[in-house]
Amino acid sequence: MNDYDPYEPQDPGHDDQHSPEPDQAPEPEYELQYEVDPVPRPTAPPSYVSVPCTRCGYNLTGIAIGGNCPECGAMVDASLYASGGGAPPNGMAITSMIIGIIAVAGLCCCPTGYLGIIGLIFGLVANNQMSTGAYNNASKGMATAGLICSGIGIGLALVWTLLAILG
Repeated sequence: MNDYDPYEPQDPGHDDQHSPEPDQAPEPEYELQYEVDPVPRPTAPPSYVSVPCTRCGYNLTGIAIGGNCPECGAMVDASLYASGGGAPPNGMAITSMIIGIIAVAGLCCCPTGYLGIIGLIFGLVANNQMSTGAYNNASKGMATAGLICSGIGIGLALVWTLLAILG
């Protein structure tokens, strides 16, 4: 038997004493002297990522999900979503945007512009929620679009009503 390192597999086909016939598979001249673990094991403990509060920057690691930041009182969920990249959409901002679009688009056939009042309310509530830290600013654009479309819808509805009255 040859001297070899048990951790480096030897190729028995390159033995100087004899070469195997082409039709036969070479027989190994050694046995494995170590066991291979089929399940890879981590070499280090998992690292924990600190989650800063989106409002004040306080480290929220260890704070319960659904709780509030001990420094500023902002919801922990908003900071978790902000750190993960996928933010929860603010339903008030989405509603404001949809109602604002309906308020502007519906004016061609009927006076739906007055729905813009509801859209303004939803947009203002959404902006308030984002400024207090209840939601992160991912839905800020939708809330702004809802406010603008709702305002345009209300203005056009007032003009439409005024023209209808004046004849």
